[in-house]
Amino acid sequence: MAILFFIFLGSIIYTYFGYPLLLAFLTAGRRPDEQSLPASLPRVSVIVSAYNESRVIDRKIENCLALDYPNDRLEIIVVSDGSTDDTPDIVRRYGDRGVRLVTLKKQAGKTVAQNEGVARSNGEILVFSDANSIYNGAAIRELVKVFTIERVGCVCGELRYRDSGSSVGKSESTYWKYERFCKRHESMLGSLVGVNGAIYALRRECFINLDKEIISDFILPMKIYADGWEVRYTSEAVAYEDPSETFEHEYSRKKRIILRSFTGLMENAAYLNPFKYGIFAVEIWSHKLIRWFVPFLLIGMLAVNFLLLNDPLFNMLFLVQGLFYLLAVIGWRGGESARKIWFVYIPYYFCMINYASLLAIVSYIGGKRYTTWRPQR
Repeated sequence: MAILFFIFLGSIIYTYFGYPLLLAFLTAGRRPDEQSLPASLPRVSVIVSAYNESRVIDRKIENCLALDYPNDRLEIIVVSDGSTDDTPDIVRRYGDRGVRLVTLKKQAGKTVAQNEGVARSNGEILVFSDANSIYNGAAIRELVKVFTIERVGCVCGELRYRDSGSSVGKSESTYWKYERFCKRHESMLGSLVGVNGAIYALRRECFINLDKEIISDFILPMKIYADGWEVRYTSEAVAYEDPSETFEHEYSRKKRIILRSFTGLMENAAYLNPFKYGIFAVEIWSHKLIRWFVPFLLIGMLAVNFLLLNDPLFNMLFLVQGLFYLLAVIGWRGGESARKIWFVYIPYYFCMINYASLLAIVSYIGGKRYTTWRPQR
């Protein structure tokens, strides 16, 4: 029983701390490749998927039009995914400035919207973005730079959350520090696991139409890597977003993303085979799959610990776990005032995202699938 406890504990420690250390070891001494813009800039299509985004679509289009990239080499396409608000009408106002509107009669989901956007585009480089993501001026140039490396098929930019001062924002910022570290080091291996849906680009010949249930920003880079291309990350191309307004919104978002990602991975489980995909398979196991199963490890660890309470060491470990979950409950029941304290909002956020993982996996087993959703802005 003690061995089982430490297997559970060791797996949890590995996915949050051991894996980043493994990446640091594997990339020791490596430096990102130096890139510069090609003499002839490629044609770029920015494809924005939007469902009922009338609150933010104006700002997004203005941001795209102001990007530091030649107008005659930049195509902006907004795909209205069955919007029932004023989103299509707002986009049409920009028609005389070259912005193209693609409308889907019924909401089909982001993946289908992206498929349609690509079918109507002309760019050599395809850039995918969300309606609420605001790019820094050099974002397109920085993404294009990486493609000067001929073996690169997909490039991910950096997502940064604006400082809202809320506990949700602080929690997300802490989480993304971990994510950015992993992405930078995976990129040095040329095998980035997943990209930010807010800002990523790929060569046109690398694009693959995916089923509507599959989350493209997780599965598409995998397929590109499996086809022999590298998937890279650049911190110079930045997308800014506001964090979720509440933990409840963030919980719903995490659950949906994990369920769609897990669905896609189960349909492409061959990538988990380390004998075929080597270190890339190890990255997927470490960065994604084990982390999604952390809530089951936590439950197992607590249950086994309870059965070992006759030992002083396990008595102390049980108390530590109890204190951690008590702080999470305080964060849950105490509201925003309680969550302003870091040792309250971190346990609460940790338990919240793991509860989302737990229900996402259970939902998958129960046959639930997501293809569409309503943005919570």
